Amino acid sequence: MGKGLRNTGLVVMILPYLLCCPAVLLAEDGEEKLEAQIIFTHGPGGPIRESAEFQTEEDPHAFVWITGLRARPEDKGHATVSVTMRYHDPSGKLLNESTFIDNLYWELLGPGVEAVYINLKLEGNNFSEEAYELSVELEHTETGKRVTTSRKLWTKPVKDLSIIQYQFALASDPTFAPGMFLQAGRDHLLILQLLNMMVKDNKVRLRVSTLACDKHGNPYHAEAKTQEVDMALAAKEGEYPIGRIEIPFTPNRAGEQILRVTVEDLNSGEKTTRDIPCPVISVFDDTEKPVPSPPRGLLSIDMCLTRGEFGTPRPNNIYYANDTIHSQVRIAGLTTNAKGEGEVDFRATLTDEAGAVIYDLEQPTLSHSHLHGKDVLEMSLFQTTNLPKTMAGPVTWALQFTDRVSGATGFVSQQLVVNPDQDLHTTGHCFYLGENSNVPAGSLLQVGRPYHLSATVCGSERKNSTHSIEAKLVGVDLRGNRLSDYEVNLSRKVAVSRYTEPVKSLSLKQAFRLNRSGQFALRLIVTDKHSGQVSIEDIPITVVGHGPNDPVEKSR
Repeated sequence: MGKGLRNTGLVVMILPYLLCCPAVLLAEDGEEKLEAQIIFTHGPGGPIRESAEFQTEEDPHAFVWITGLRARPEDKGHATVSVTMRYHDPSGKLLNESTFIDNLYWELLGPGVEAVYINLKLEGNNFSEEAYELSVELEHTETGKRVTTSRKLWTKPVKDLSIIQYQFALASDPTFAPGMFLQAGRDHLLILQLLNMMVKDNKVRLRVSTLACDKHGNPYHAEAKTQEVDMALAAKEGEYPIGRIEIPFTPNRAGEQILRVTVEDLNSGEKTTRDIPCPVISVFDDTEKPVPSPPRGLLSIDMCLTRGEFGTPRPNNIYYANDTIHSQVRIAGLTTNAKGEGEVDFRATLTDEAGAVIYDLEQPTLSHSHLHGKDVLEMSLFQTTNLPKTMAGPVTWALQFTDRVSGATGFVSQQLVVNPDQDLHTTGHCFYLGENSNVPAGSLLQVGRPYHLSATVCGSERKNSTHSIEAKLVGVDLRGNRLSDYEVNLSRKVAVSRYTEPVKSLSLKQAFRLNRSGQFALRLIVTDKHSGQVSIEDIPITVVGHGPNDPVEKSR
């Protein structure tokens, strides 16, 4: 295979990304100093990468980390940055240059740090013992402040079959990455990029084995999960065959895990193995403690009501109008085969205060895999209610599970309160990734990612065939103190025919971004412009980020 340059280029994919607030650096005039660093990561938004050495055809992921960027008072919490990126070869020759404008810095949580996520598409195989250089020049367009930073990187040839790159994605929409952590009970994809596969008859044949291990590399199961993959791939002379494989999996419990992936080329007989860190979180706050196994014949079940699917723990059990009940369930005591696979049946019932059954539904059999060992399984469940608006008082939601392998059973119930009053309220608070997707954000929010809040407004007044509400979103600390003058505003007017039934609720959606890590709350303030009623709801959030004290510059 040739080593000549094959159209080496730099394609920049931009995604704004914010990190937590570092110590303030001051210039000689006392103003905060504009600083920037380039940080390489494992995959988009993933952990910090310790090495700046990349393999053939590997596409580096990185942050440009900008500190000292503050929005002027007249700019109402926004700041704009002009970014020019340049990529030079070891001789200093400019290989590519790209300029763009980043205008998505929002000071919702007070002074923070901005970073711009970039994906470098380094096409070709230009090997050298000397370093390439990525440089970035930034200008805060409102103030004229400038800063330039650079980072060296190396490339090395890969002669044998190799997993040159990996990243995680959400199975419900692979265009979204889970970020720094995966979540127990949620379907994911492990995406592998392979190099130097043998092509026979325009086809690549692979056997891929996945074995979950603890953080020390000890396997949980005696047998790995194996799949065979055939790919049509025509390779021309001098090209490096590159393949992409997606491995679906669902972490069954939280913890620091490893996925050991072995790829065997069935055409050449070559094998390659890579251990991939797999940090998994859970909404249950005792995940550091082992979950005790229940007595024989029984299942142990924990339930946590959540804000939306895979969401944060719900602070109360009050539901309005046609709310959907969301919960995270953890089951211990399930039996599986040698590959960690099993099946469970369950049914859900809802009864009123007198014990009368509102509904009793048997659910389809659920196949599950204990990929990460133990006898513990987590899952996210939801139940639509569509209860009458006139119905008020306590109800009981109950779940019963039966292990189809062992016959063991378990039961859990949760009392709920529905429609306790007819006042103005917001309910059904759910966080989603992006500004328009229906992909749940998960139980931890990550600094700098775009999100939107979805909520339901109940109890608004109808006047002149319209409902009219005004909403705003502000950032507060856990004591309720505002963190910034910046606020996100939204007004909505809904026309309703005089001949229709009164609406139960109004939907509300608001995009936002977070610029600091830590424990905060988003205060949702809704005003009914007809009645003058005001609803104030503080929605607690936990925001994670790489942190200002993480190592940035590592040796090659």
